[in-house]
Amino acid sequence: MYVDSCHKSVARLQSQRVDDSLLEAAYRHVQTEYAHLNRSAGMNHIWTFAEHVSSNIEAHLKFTKKYDTAAAVDATRTQQLTNQRSNTGTWHGSSIIVTTNGDRSGAYSPWKDIVIPPNLESQIKPVWPEPRFFLADEREYTASFGGSVVDCSTCPPHWPRCCESTNVVRSFIREHLTQYDDFAIVESRHAPSYASNMRRSNFCLCPPGRSGVFVRPYEAILSGCIPVVFSPHVDLAFAGVIEYDKFVIYYDIEKLPQLATYLRSVSQEEIVKRRLAMEKIWRRLMFNTIMEEGDAVSTMMELLTARKCRATAGVTSGHSLVSP
Repeated sequence: MYVDSCHKSVARLQSQRVDDSLLEAAYRHVQTEYAHLNRSAGMNHIWTFAEHVSSNIEAHLKFTKKYDTAAAVDATRTQQLTNQRSNTGTWHGSSIIVTTNGDRSGAYSPWKDIVIPPNLESQIKPVWPEPRFFLADEREYTASFGGSVVDCSTCPPHWPRCCESTNVVRSFIREHLTQYDDFAIVESRHAPSYASNMRRSNFCLCPPGRSGVFVRPYEAILSGCIPVVFSPHVDLAFAGVIEYDKFVIYYDIEKLPQLATYLRSVSQEEIVKRRLAMEKIWRRLMFNTIMEEGDAVSTMMELLTARKCRATAGVTSGHSLVSP
């Protein structure tokens, strides 16, 4: 497993570019010092990415193409691995990527990779264990949002499409929803009232963030607020284990003019039903100091085990690991 923790601190400084030299050195070290791992053409390798840089997986792993030919060192399996590489393109195409970015249009593959939630322990206190939180409560606000229009010139170069899409939503929110008393709109996720607004709202509006990584849906769930997501092509954390369709509202941006009317029309019965579904899964989004059954770490380990079994079966059968 390779963790790019060295990137996390520098990635916060938007004026600095993440240097891939350390990642390349780690890759070369594995290829030369641990040749037995190469026999799987990367299947025994897990790449994890810090949330602030995980949106640009392709850039972080682009150098792996230089080492493709070194992956198959076991002569008895060379043909199988060669077939596999022709399907996946690169050595890391066989590896499992653990990331907070589930954009299916990028390097992330839902067939083999795992989307994990960001660690929000220091930012959001879950409402669910608190006895004063009642599922049937009628909230003060219909919906809440914290954020502003994104300057796309400051976004990663791979993200122009997402940036334009999120700005369509953000611009509409700022221009049309701030006039309503039942919509709590603030300038930033760091605004003092942001967290309390979520707890006082039925719905939380969740366009993608500056880097394309979703944070708002998880903040909403932990706040007992139903997420409204505008990017159906992005997988949320542990998709497949968590049945997001039971509580997330996936809203078509082509229907933004009807958004306020639609959210107000959702019955209290339906709202309570979706809150009950969130109550059943919120622990899977929490990282604990010591792993607990049903938390984020244990869920990730369950999925890693399943992905490893699937990867092994894929090579044995000669099938690609990127798609079923």
